[in-house]
Amino acid sequence: MAPGSRDGADVVVVGAGAIGCAVAAELAREVRVTVVERDRIGGGATGRSAGQVTIVPAYSDYPAAASVAMAFFREHSGTGGFAFHERESVEFVPPDRLGEARRRAARLADQGLATDFVGRVDAETRYPMFDLADYVGLVRHSEAGYLDPGQLVSLLAGQARRRGATFEIGTTVTGIAFEDGRVVGVETDAGPVAADVVVLAAGWGTPQLLPAGVSLPVRPYRTQAVVLQMPARRDWRAALPMGWLPEERVYFRPMGRDRVLVGGFADPIDEPGAVSRDADPTFRRHVAELVPRLFADPEGTALVDGWAGVDLATPDTRPIIDRPVGGPSGLLAATGFHGRGVMTAPVAGQAAAARLLGGGAPFPLEPFDADRFEDAIPEFPFFSTSSGQER
Repeated sequence: MAPGSRDGADVVVVGAGAIGCAVAAELAREVRVTVVERDRIGGGATGRSAGQVTIVPAYSDYPAAASVAMAFFREHSGTGGFAFHERESVEFVPPDRLGEARRRAARLADQGLATDFVGRVDAETRYPMFDLADYVGLVRHSEAGYLDPGQLVSLLAGQARRRGATFEIGTTVTGIAFEDGRVVGVETDAGPVAADVVVLAAGWGTPQLLPAGVSLPVRPYRTQAVVLQMPARRDWRAALPMGWLPEERVYFRPMGRDRVLVGGFADPIDEPGAVSRDADPTFRRHVAELVPRLFADPEGTALVDGWAGVDLATPDTRPIIDRPVGGPSGLLAATGFHGRGVMTAPVAGQAAAARLLGGGAPFPLEPFDADRFEDAIPEFPFFSTSSGQER
C-alpha cells in the first residue's frame, strides 16, 4: 500500500462495530484511516453480542491467535471503562457423548489448554447451582471470560481516534469505487471518499457491497438472546460459570450480579434486513422450559429482556480476513465471524494490518484466507448440528 497517494484517507473502513474499530485502531498506527458507519458505533451485531470470550477452545488449533486476544483483554481490563471478567466455561455432557467429551478434553489438555472433564459427582459439589440429573459431567475450559461489548467497542474506537483515525457516523456506504482493477475509494450518501484501500467490516451488509462478479462464501443467520433475573437470595451468583448446552442449542453467561444472559438458536436466513430483532416466543418458551431443568433452585427466576441479531458464517465457522477472490486490488473483507466477532476483534485487527501493511502477525494468517474453500462447494453443516454454537 502506498500511503498518502490520494485525497481523503489511505484506508476507509466500512463499519464501526468491534471488528471495524479494531482494524482501524491497528491501521491508524501507520496510515490515515477513516471509518464510515451508517448507524452508530457498535450499533450492529456488536451491540447484540453476548460478549462471551471462549476463544481459547475455539482456536485450540491456533493457540497463538487465542493468546493475542486473551492478552489484549487482560492488558486493557480496568482502563477506559473496559472490564474483562475471567470466568470458566462449562459444556454440559449427556450420557451419549461421554466418550467423545472425555477424549476431547484429554486431547485439549495434552495440547496445553486449561481444559478438563469433571464427572457428575464432582460437578455437583463444585456447581451446586445446577441440576445435573440429565448429564454425566462437564467439560471445563478454565481460560475464558466475558465482557460488555459496548465497553470493548468504545475502547477500540478511542484507540483508533487517539492514533488519528476519523469517524463519519450516520453515513451510508453505497458502493466501492475502483478503476483499472484497483480500489480508489467508496461512494456514500454524503459523497465519495477517496482511499487506496477499503476494508469491509459491515457485518451482514458486507456481501452487498462487493463489486459485481465478486462473492464470499458466507451465509447470514439469526441468533437470539434473553436475560433472566435471578433471585437475589442465591449465594452462588458470584461463582456461576459460563455454560454451553449443545443439545439445547443455547449458551449462557453471568450478566452482573443478579442476571444471566442466555443466547442461541442460530438459524440461517435469506433476507437479513427483514428479520425481527426481537426474541421469538419459541425461543423464550424454550429458555423458560430449560430453566427448571438446568438450575437446582429455579423458583423466582424471571425473563426481563430479549433480542435477536444477525451475523454471517463461513463453512468452517472461521472468519475471512483477506482480499476476496477475484476482488480488486486494495479491497479487504473482514467478515464471517460466526458470532465470535467480539472475542476475535484483537486478532482481526492484527490480521488486517499484516495483510495490508506487511510485517507479519504473531499467528498464522492461513485460517483467514479467502481462497481456502475453492477446492470444494461451500456447505454449512453446522446449522443442522450442535457444533459451532458456543460463543
